[in-house]
Amino acid sequence: MSNIYENTTDFETYISKLRNEKTLIVCGGKSARTASIANAIASLKSNLDDVVVYSIKETLPYISAIPKVTENTQIIAIGGGKVMDIAKLASLNLSQEVLQKKLQDGDYAIPRTSDLCCIPTTCGSGSEATSFAVCYMDDQKYSISHPSLQPDIVVLDVGVLTSQTNRQTKIGALDAVCQAIESMFSRKANEQSIEYSRKSLKLSLGALSRIGQREITFDEYHQLQIAAHLAGKAINITKTNLPHALSYYLTLHHKVPHGLAVAFFFEAYLQFLQNASDRLPLKQREHLEFVCGCLCNQSDYILGYWRKFLDTLGMVKQMSELQSNVNNQELKDSVNIERLKNFVIEPDLDFIISSS
Repeated sequence: MSNIYENTTDFETYISKLRNEKTLIVCGGKSARTASIANAIASLKSNLDDVVVYSIKETLPYISAIPKVTENTQIIAIGGGKVMDIAKLASLNLSQEVLQKKLQDGDYAIPRTSDLCCIPTTCGSGSEATSFAVCYMDDQKYSISHPSLQPDIVVLDVGVLTSQTNRQTKIGALDAVCQAIESMFSRKANEQSIEYSRKSLKLSLGALSRIGQREITFDEYHQLQIAAHLAGKAINITKTNLPHALSYYLTLHHKVPHGLAVAFFFEAYLQFLQNASDRLPLKQREHLEFVCGCLCNQSDYILGYWRKFLDTLGMVKQMSELQSNVNNQELKDSVNIERLKNFVIEPDLDFIISSS
């Protein structure tokens, strides 16, 4: 279980808990130049000895992007999901060659050996609350999972969220919304995960419905941050399923930001759940009514409501609006089978893809 420090904007509480040893700060290449994150890094560097800052330029957590970690180095990740993935992968203290061999051999349960702190700068991935990390090798996605990958310390500081544009923040928040809903329709869902998901969904939808296309307030940043953390706790138990299983292709081959790539499939996902509601287990039928109540203010899904929701946020609503054409067969062939198997019933991929 992580120690969580909330809104410690000067980092003093957090820094006092660190051991005075070598420190690797992992951050995004662009975000490290923003005032809020630059100030956070400067504060850490002024209070710690032997600090190295590693900025990530890659668009995905490729195995080639993992920095080398020397002995007795604590790792601090300041960024979004990609940054935290790479920090977690670095904490394994494996050479790229050894990690590559493990992944090729199907060994995905790898423990970390370095102390790890995560400071999320987005309202979406929830990676600071999970015990897994994503890694790409030869354009193939792998998921490494081990209880030790959950960070030792999490700092939820609203101050660093302002490094994101309004659009980036809303795309991240969409990912949290999708995670919360998907978690409810996972085969692994339990009472604890459902509690996290429901709280997360109410918070994120409440904030996003007020924001629309205007600037985000400090209180709304905080609300979205807590929602993302709760969604991360939910998927740490359940993992994601159908929309996420399809989303990675759009990010990898069409450069669609992850949260938006997932959101593209949600109109069809919600339609499919509604159409197949008689096949859902009783608990999932109740969850569907809850989701529809949060989205549509009624127990059944209203056709087109999700796309209307995306439109109010100023987002592209479906794949046909992308500048590049998506090959539906390639998309179907790319589906992440591990995530797909986590869905509570057999999905109709052709319907989901053609309706997205």
